[in-house]
Amino acid sequence: MPTINVRGVPQNIYDELRELAMADGQSLNAEAREIFEEGIRQRILRRSRAEALRMAEASRKKVGRIDVDTLTLLQEGRVER
Repeated sequence: MPTINVRGVPQNIYDELRELAMADGQSLNAEAREIFEEGIRQRILRRSRAEALRMAEASRKKVGRIDVDTLTLLQEGRVER
């Protein structure tokens, strides 16, 4: 498994990480890995959402905004059943 050395960690962050690890009954290393994993998952989700929003905006620009009366659509759908 690869190893990462993180230099220049502020003392207060180190202390908080140590306290979190102790509270969770984990080693400092295990706690740091969990935080890395969680942070990476969140960043991936943010990027995915941002890309989806960019794609939707590009589609809106290409097609234009479509005004739809959803109440009418629902009523028409019920009549068709």
